[in-house]
Amino acid sequence: MSPEEIQHKFEQLQLKYKEIESTNQILSGQVNELFILYDIIRQLNSARSSKEIFKILTEILRKDFNVEEFAFFLHNKKSGFLSVHYSHGLPKRELREFFYKSNERFVGKVFSTGKAIYIADVGRYKDFNYYHYEANIYGSIFYLPLQCPNQDPTGVLKLRKPISNSFSHSERTILLKLKEHITISLKKGFEYDELEMKAWIDAETGLYNKRYFEKRFESEFRRAQRYQMPLSIIIISIESLLNSLNGKNKNFKKTVIKEAANYIQKHIRNCDLCIRYSDGKFLVMLPQITKPAAFKVLKKIKWGLEEFQLIPPNSDSSITIAIKSGLASFPHDSIEPDMIIGIANKTN
Repeated sequence: MSPEEIQHKFEQLQLKYKEIESTNQILSGQVNELFILYDIIRQLNSARSSKEIFKILTEILRKDFNVEEFAFFLHNKKSGFLSVHYSHGLPKRELREFFYKSNERFVGKVFSTGKAIYIADVGRYKDFNYYHYEANIYGSIFYLPLQCPNQDPTGVLKLRKPISNSFSHSERTILLKLKEHITISLKKGFEYDELEMKAWIDAETGLYNKRYFEKRFESEFRRAQRYQMPLSIIIISIESLLNSLNGKNKNFKKTVIKEAANYIQKHIRNCDLCIRYSDGKFLVMLPQITKPAAFKVLKKIKWGLEEFQLIPPNSDSSITIAIKSGLASFPHDSIEPDMIIGIANKTN
């Protein structure tokens, strides 16, 4: 072979090598994308509640996409607005009052069209509205629609990085492929939350039930221990009245229970928890309330319930509610959670 032919062959081999190298890089990138997708989908499938899903998504967005600032805007069918349901790295107090119409600005546009929007350099938009921030905002923002084919859209995921052009093509591609999986996971999570909530609610009164209390009391007691704050438990029992009504009008018995539940609920704080502990027994958990203060609450509730004048069907005379009650506080009565419940349960 002549030197010219050898040179020509060498140049051809170099071109093929570059093609192979380029193909390998593409394949390597695709394999990496598939691995990330597989790992994220696997994690999402392992979650049940919406709380677990948002926790997983937070870790994924921070670890795999280096995003420290994002918000999930979910659509409310009744109001028609998109509001922040969950966020990370943003002032939550300000975001509570922040919402968009379903066709307003970038969030509304992405929601209504179902198409993602990437703003590589926010600084180019002089009138750009970024929540309630008055200062100029820099960096890049990626708006991802949350929807599934042939279904109403769920919302929009808004992600921001503080540096311009920082969402790579690969990251945007992966996020677009994930939008259906994220949407499906969120819907399943909300359905699980609803079923779980129903399992915790007493159907007759609308109060939480004993099962929910056992879960909540454990965390509240640990919190009281950690910060050395008082925690009081009140037991209010109308079981003697209900026993006297056995065999009579069942609807009236339900009315008595409902009226008692409503009265107790109206006379405690929003941070207190009232539950239906058993058929005719109510339990009230009072965080950060000492025993003397809890006694005043109990006395007020007892007095109010005993003033009730209830007239059973087909009767000319009214009946009153006889109350039995119990009270115990941490750390006044005990530092053991079971002992607190046991002491409060000794109604008299």
